[in-house]
Amino acid sequence: MQIQGFAFYNMGSGYSLGYMPLININWQKAASQSTTLPVGLQFGKLFMLGGFFPLGVSVGGYYNAIRPDDAPTAQYRAQLFFVLPESMF
Repeated sequence: MQIQGFAFYNMGSGYSLGYMPLININWQKAASQSTTLPVGLQFGKLFMLGGFFPLGVSVGGYYNAIRPDDAPTAQYRAQLFFVLPESMF
C-alpha cells in the first residue's frame, strides 16, 4: 500500500515549502520490516511560462526515519507540474 498526503505553505511570490511523503507499507512482511516513513521537506516555485501558462517546479529531500533493512536511507524528488488556470474551463 502507498499513501501520499501533502501539506504546503505558500510563502508569497510563487514560492512554497511543503511536505509530501510517499509512505509505503508491505503487509506481507514482518511488522519491523513493513513500513517506510520519510521525513523531510521540499521547496517549490510557481512561475508563468510565456506570460500565460502557469508552471511549477519543486525539489525535495526526505530521510527515511522508519524503513526496512533493505530500503534506502533517503529519497530525493524533483517535480515539474502544470497548473491549469480556472479561466480555461
